[in-house]
Amino acid sequence: MPLPQFNLQNGQVLNGPIVHGQPFNWYNPTGNPVMLTNCGTFCTQDSYTVPAYGTTQATMLAMPNPNPFAFTDPAWNTPGQPHLSNPSRPELHDEDEGEDVEKDVA
Repeated sequence: MPLPQFNLQNGQVLNGPIVHGQPFNWYNPTGNPVMLTNCGTFCTQDSYTVPAYGTTQATMLAMPNPNPFAFTDPAWNTPGQPHLSNPSRPELHDEDEGEDVEKDVA
């Protein structure tokens, strides 16, 4: 049975699912090699280099880190996903900072 493959370009898993404690392949369908870093929170190695149009075998940890943002991938390009480089910050829109201003809501 073939190993599951995680497509680095679109996030799809072929021959899945990817299972805790089991091997899988990173799959790079692009023409450029990809360096994955900070993978040590959920894989047995911290980084992986996936060749252009190729695969690299990895193994999921038996107890991966469940926290979000525990992984970076410079090739990640999944449609519809937010890609935030700097969190936005609400700005004060009133000249009188600190004063409570009542506003009519339509």
